[in-house]
Amino acid sequence: MVIGLGNPLLGDDGVGMEVASVIEKEMPHINVKKACVGGMTLAEMIAGYKRAVIIDAIVGEKEGEVVELDIKNMKARSMVGHDVDFATAVKMLSRITEMPEIRILGIKIGKPCFREGLSPHIKATIPQVVEKVKTILEEGNGSAG
Repeated sequence: MVIGLGNPLLGDDGVGMEVASVIEKEMPHINVKKACVGGMTLAEMIAGYKRAVIIDAIVGEKEGEVVELDIKNMKARSMVGHDVDFATAVKMLSRITEMPEIRILGIKIGKPCFREGLSPHIKATIPQVVEKVKTILEEGNGSAG
């Protein structure tokens, strides 16, 4: 399962969805979703799968840098409004259902702003991220899980 996250109305924040669109075209046998969600909703989307690759934009220096984030290093927070953060949601759901191996790829972007479409610099990272996703998915095909 591959999930591309983002908000396409916030410029570069939509990069996760753009990567997911490419994966969907190039690997039609893979379950691909695009969403503008987080927390419990995102955790529920991946429940029951063996492996989930999540692609999202993250605000940071070195725009265009692709980093892999480890959910185990994400700090859990308490409830915010009527939702919990993703790490907490995964932990909660793992008590009642099988949760997948989770790999999170973050593409560093500048401050999101209202505009449609990606900047040329961020758009140029898409092939690199697609190849990284393919590598992750291929790693899983050789294992017994």
